[in-house]
Amino acid sequence: MAVEDIGSLVLQEQRRDDARRLDDERRDLQRGIEAADSELPTDLPTDEAALGAEVVRLKALAADQQRLQEELAGTKVAIRQATEGRSIQAAIAKRDTGLDELVAARDAQLQARAGEALISWLRAASARDDAPHLLERARSWFLRFTKQRYELRVDEAAGFVAFDMFSQRLQRLSELSDGTRIQLLLAARLAFIEHVEGTETRTPLFLDEILATTDRERFSAIAQAVLELAGDGRQVFYAVADPAEAAAWRVAADAGGFGAPQTVELGGGDTIQQWTPAPTFEPPPPLPPPGSLDAAAYAAALGLPRPGLHCSPGAWPLPLLMFDRLEVAHVMAQAGLRTAEQLSLIERGLTVAVKAEDLELARARARLVELVLDGLRLGRGQRLTWVAVAGSGIVTSAYEDAMRELAAEHADTPNAFVEAVRRLPRFRGRKADELREHLIEVGIVDEGEPLEPVAVVERALVGVRDEIAAGTLRAAEVEAFVRFIEDVVEV
Repeated sequence: MAVEDIGSLVLQEQRRDDARRLDDERRDLQRGIEAADSELPTDLPTDEAALGAEVVRLKALAADQQRLQEELAGTKVAIRQATEGRSIQAAIAKRDTGLDELVAARDAQLQARAGEALISWLRAASARDDAPHLLERARSWFLRFTKQRYELRVDEAAGFVAFDMFSQRLQRLSELSDGTRIQLLLAARLAFIEHVEGTETRTPLFLDEILATTDRERFSAIAQAVLELAGDGRQVFYAVADPAEAAAWRVAADAGGFGAPQTVELGGGDTIQQWTPAPTFEPPPPLPPPGSLDAAAYAAALGLPRPGLHCSPGAWPLPLLMFDRLEVAHVMAQAGLRTAEQLSLIERGLTVAVKAEDLELARARARLVELVLDGLRLGRGQRLTWVAVAGSGIVTSAYEDAMRELAAEHADTPNAFVEAVRRLPRFRGRKADELREHLIEVGIVDEGEPLEPVAVVERALVGVRDEIAAGTLRAAEVEAFVRFIEDVVEV
């Protein structure tokens, strides 16, 4: 077959395809016309004029439909606004009712509070002349019984508390030892008895084995106070069933220079002579003099811990305050004074056999300790606690024991603690950074630079300029004392 014949066949085949396609389109159009024809109204006019009129009518209907839709939308808006208006009105009415109820409740509360306030005022008015005196007397007896260690105070949140002048810590009464609670109870009752009886009579005091479980030091302190009461003219009756306790009272009376207490046998039991011989009771030994001890060793001998950078200035041991006059610290210790805080007791009437100039020096140095500690703490943060460390969230069981030991070792140097933790075997540096950031956030670590020693001295000199002007302190002495404090707290 020739090439021309092949081309002719291809062209014919394309024409047949076009014809089939056109035929399919025709049939589709025919079906569309039939469908549209079936949907047209049967009464539709067929002439041109009638069709034109029908078009005009339908356009008018379409325009009317648009207007109706707009009216419908406006009606819906009006309905919604009206509904909201009613809701607002209902809410306003509810609010007004609630306000009325609140006003009524407020008035009732005000009346109730006024009644409570009146009752409280009446109670306070009846007690205002008694309470201060009672509290002061109880505080005085409690200090005396505890050898000037514990002071009775009133805390707004906890009520009555005991302030430990050694540790500078407030303790709830439930936290005190049994012996100290007995001392407080006796102090409170003595204060009440003294207040009730006035100055004209001396009410006899009856005590029933109140010291049976008290240790030797507490027994001696309380016994001496009770014997002084007897020496002032008050009768004291003490019931005892234990011969050892009876012997202890006789020893205490003899040690205090009082006459031997009169012993009376009650009941039909054995006579005093038939009792089992009482064990020997000796009063507490006197405090040892400092002798060749230095200030730190003598403070330790008195049971006082070495102060740290973050200790309370009031807890500073008197031997470290009067480090160059330990004989003065010894006399103060014999009177029960062992910390700087207790110097205030002298101003409140406690008698101590020290010279006035020594007392002024002690007070001036107590002020100096406060100034120096404040200066040394700058740039060194706060005292580290395990609670703060645990709050960082990085402590794991694998490192807890080691970190606890380091926290105790570096309690006054939190920066050193972080670096020591960083050096723990296989401890991640990133975790140490997180620990440091946490301690900065809670105020334990201070990012500032510590003061230079000369700046600490200058700061102290400014703070005690009045004492220097009065001749109580000398500038050279201040500088030496600052160096001494730095050595004690190890900065």
